[in-house]
Amino acid sequence: MDVAATPTATPTTTPTNAVVETKEETSSSALASDFETFLRLLTTQLENQDPSKPLDSTEFVAQLASFSAVEQQINTNTKLDQLISQVNGTMTSDLSKWIGADVKSNAAVAFTGAPVDVFYSIPQSANLAQLVVRNGTGAEVDRRAVDITSTEIRWDGLDTSFNPLPDGTYTFELEAFENATSLGSQPAQTFSAVKETRLNDGAIELVFGDGSKILAGDVTAVRGG
Repeated sequence: MDVAATPTATPTTTPTNAVVETKEETSSSALASDFETFLRLLTTQLENQDPSKPLDSTEFVAQLASFSAVEQQINTNTKLDQLISQVNGTMTSDLSKWIGADVKSNAAVAFTGAPVDVFYSIPQSANLAQLVVRNGTGAEVDRRAVDITSTEIRWDGLDTSFNPLPDGTYTFELEAFENATSLGSQPAQTFSAVKETRLNDGAIELVFGDGSKILAGDVTAVRGG
């Protein structure tokens, strides 16, 4: 006796590249649909009203007011969507402009053996100033006097004993003195190349090759790009 084969149901698959509609798009679509339905109902009501019992003027005005409110809401949502799209596009464009640029800040700098240009400012009352260099752990690895009539120095990557320091991340600060009295320290600045940009709570974050990062608002100068 022949046994009929039982057909096997073909599983339904969802394409992996299916577009998922956002809540904003769903809300706007629903609002537009309600608006069109309301318009059709109002038109049908006017076309089919009893001539001997026309639509009450008060009710008609209320319906027109509802019609106007829905129309305004749709226009508002459309303009808001356009504004959000423009803002997102502008921010994305701003992100790309930072890539590859050398930015000046007091962020840590990645040292790979090449001299590093360090920029600083000297208090007017100072008659002595020293550049302090710290490694990635915060330990002081170099301290040297700087010219108080200048605003920059080229650091050669040597420690206090003139031994080459290893590649790594370093920070710089300037300590100023008036005679023998310290006037305190302040961060010195260097240039570093931006490797990546991110959005962090609406602010642009710049990421350097060593993984360190700063906010774009902390940049004091840009050199090249």
